[in-house]
Amino acid sequence: MNKSGIGDIAIVGYYQLLDTKNVIFHNKLLVQSLWIGGGIKAPTGKYEPAERKENEDTPNNFQLGTASTDFTFNVMYDVRLMDFGVNANVSYKLNTNNKYDYRYGNKFTANLLAYYKFRLADQFTIAPNAGFLLETAPKTRKPASTRWMYPADILYWRPQVLKLRSGPFLWARTINR
Repeated sequence: MNKSGIGDIAIVGYYQLLDTKNVIFHNKLLVQSLWIGGGIKAPTGKYEPAERKENEDTPNNFQLGTASTDFTFNVMYDVRLMDFGVNANVSYKLNTNNKYDYRYGNKFTANLLAYYKFRLADQFTIAPNAGFLLETAPKTRKPASTRWMYPADILYWRPQVLKLRSGPFLWARTINR
C-alpha cells in the first residue's frame, strides 16, 4: 500500500499555569511547571470511504485523513531538582463523526518519563530520557450501527525521545528499537 499527500493538520496551543523556581536542600534548585493546552484537527487529508469498505475486518488506520474535525485536551507537568527531572503528560483526543458517519475511537494517552540534563557547551544541553507510555482508545464505531471494533490498550517502555536544547530551540528525536 502506497500513500502520498498531505494529512490532517492540527493546531495546538498551551498556557502555562505554574512556573516556579525554589532553592531547597542546601542550595539545590527545584523547578516546576504546569501547562494546559487544547487543539483542533482539521480534515485536510484525503479520506477514501471505499477503502474502509474493502477492509472491513481491519482497522481503518491507513488513510491520509479522517474526514472529521477532532479536538485535543492536554496537561503537562514537569518537576526538576537540579539536572534530574520527571515529566508527566496526559492527553485526550475527542473524535467526531465524519461525513460518511464513521468515527474513530477517542484516545487517552498518558506518559511518565525521567530525564537527566547534560550541559555539553555553554548553549547546548542534551537530555536523554526513559519512561512509560499508556495509550488507550475505545473501539471505532462503524457507520449506522452501535457496533464497535478494534480496541487498543497499549502500555510499553522504551527510550522515548532524545532532546537537544541549544539556546531557545528544542529539537526532539524519537529513538526506535
